[in-house]
Amino acid sequence: MIQVWPWRTAWLGSIVLWFALAGPLSPLDRWGYDEFLRLRSPYAAAVSPRIAHLDVGQQDLTGWASTRQEYAGLSQIVAQLRDQGAQVIVLDLLLLRGEKADFEPFWEQMESGQEDIVLGRTFQESTRLPPDLSLSSGLLYLDSDSDGRLRSYRWARRESEGQPWLPSLALAAYLQLRGHPYSPALLGPGGQLQFSDVRPDGQEFQRKLPAQVLLDERGDWRRSGPGNFFHLTPADLKAWAEQPGPPRLAGKVVFVGYVASGSGDLGTTSLNRSIPKVAVHSMALNGLLQDAWFEPLTGWRSLLGASILVLVSWPLSRWRRPVLIFAWLAGSLALFGGGVALILYTHTVPWLISLWVIWSVSLALESWMNDKILHSRLVALQELADSDDPLLLKIVGKYQIIRKLGQGGFATVYQAVPTDSLDPALSIALKIVHPASAQDPEFRRRFMREIRISCQLQHPNIVRVFHAGEEVGLLYMAMELVEGRPLKHYLQAGRPCSPEETLQILRPLLTGLAYAHDFKVVHRDLKPDNLMVRLESEVHHPWQIDSLKIVDFGLAFDSQASQLTKTGEVFGTLDYLAPERIQGKTDDPRSDLYAVGVIAYEMLTGSNPFQQSNPGEAILFRLTADPTHLSELHPHLPAALTEVVMRLLARDPDQRFTSAQEVLQALR
Repeated sequence: MIQVWPWRTAWLGSIVLWFALAGPLSPLDRWGYDEFLRLRSPYAAAVSPRIAHLDVGQQDLTGWASTRQEYAGLSQIVAQLRDQGAQVIVLDLLLLRGEKADFEPFWEQMESGQEDIVLGRTFQESTRLPPDLSLSSGLLYLDSDSDGRLRSYRWARRESEGQPWLPSLALAAYLQLRGHPYSPALLGPGGQLQFSDVRPDGQEFQRKLPAQVLLDERGDWRRSGPGNFFHLTPADLKAWAEQPGPPRLAGKVVFVGYVASGSGDLGTTSLNRSIPKVAVHSMALNGLLQDAWFEPLTGWRSLLGASILVLVSWPLSRWRRPVLIFAWLAGSLALFGGGVALILYTHTVPWLISLWVIWSVSLALESWMNDKILHSRLVALQELADSDDPLLLKIVGKYQIIRKLGQGGFATVYQAVPTDSLDPALSIALKIVHPASAQDPEFRRRFMREIRISCQLQHPNIVRVFHAGEEVGLLYMAMELVEGRPLKHYLQAGRPCSPEETLQILRPLLTGLAYAHDFKVVHRDLKPDNLMVRLESEVHHPWQIDSLKIVDFGLAFDSQASQLTKTGEVFGTLDYLAPERIQGKTDDPRSDLYAVGVIAYEMLTGSNPFQQSNPGEAILFRLTADPTHLSELHPHLPAALTEVVMRLLARDPDQRFTSAQEVLQALR
């Protein structure tokens, strides 16, 4: 999945900033919140049975011919509600119309029980209250989102900076129900509230309310039932008055409001396209009674959650499809299911609903894009494949073979790509041992031992070996695919290299050898074929080396006429073997240094120091004579470089440098 993670990370990063700066709800969150309420509605818990609505409809308004009759009708409704045992009567009304005389019957009714009345008000006026009449009141203001829907509720407001905070209608009703008069001391910074309250079990606690909550809407306003409040009309009150029996509204909070279509008090919520605004206040009160409100996350929490999502998504882009599906399910549970758990216990609906949707869509798009990319890459690889090689396009371990790079006496090296991406940019070199060699127990033992050692070598000048194994009958080794060409490619022309070019090869070569020798690893087959060189440009002379890597530790790569490969005797290429190696003596790091000397001599002169007509003469000459001194062939060469190379070519190991690090010191 690595090929598509950058755009997803950038996308989610921009979403993080959006959620951190936007508020209170983004368009996607509003949609997610509405859908959540809609899906939950059939299974939502019942609302508080203590809340009821008295709906003053069109028929009631038509029966009141004048303002005086309207207020007289309202005063009669209040009297009947008291007769039915209502504990708190909340009037979602602004009593501003009419003359003073029109209010007289209404105020007379209010005076008989001030403690059970909560009046609606605005910032400017709180109805035409007589001076000697004190009633609780709450603000009627509601907040609608940009789409016109009512989703949030503020417990208190103030008209401007420096003005006093006033409670909302729902908060005023709750405080009236609990017997707590409203006081500005209940409010903290930003409109947050804190006051003493009593749990249903009678225990006192400090209730803390955020400045704003999201409404917990349960169902269809038009129907009475578990998901909605109990509804009654003035006609019901009249009928109850004529029927003997216990009070039907005992202990209830009754909201009185106009619900006629032309009353101007209708709004839109998540579940109801047309709903009296008084219902929003009752929903807020229900949240207080049941501890059932939704609190949006603050900006910094949203930013933190989204940042965690990005950090989790980043490594997921490297994993396979099953892990990606598991991550989607886990992330969905953490974000969406976790949100439901928070709803139940902490009244929180995270803004991460949007991120959950975006994450799901992002992973789905990534999976689709990955499938398309994999298909197109597979088609391209099939077109390039050589049908004569049965291993091409075969899957070995975690890799798929796509191209042959070279073949030797023991193994064939292929270019392979990870099966989960088929990305050529992630290619590795896959060395597959020939079946005949793989069946040789001694070869297998030596191969696995050298693989174990090579896996420990992590150096810029040594090719990395990732792992080795055996699968579908193939013994293989996965290693770094090295860019460039063997040094031998640049020496084939026979032109001597300059001292500067030679030093560009010797320094990284000796640095890598010093590291390997520290691990007690002897290469045993150093030669120009096993030095991969990448130039900074295509201009070969004078060259500038970009990188050099030593390859094929401990195992000869090619099967050449001059190569000795008999098991148990001598390993390596004759042209670069030290005399003690030919004599079968124990391997020593100084044998590698001898090979370095041969390579340096060949670079400076354009020819191998031991070129003879046949291998037998070459062996005899190497054991009994020294090569022609560099100063005789090229007197212009720096004396210090000449002495270093000739000392490396000493027949007696004790006459050579003792370590690669010592050679590096001499070349400085």
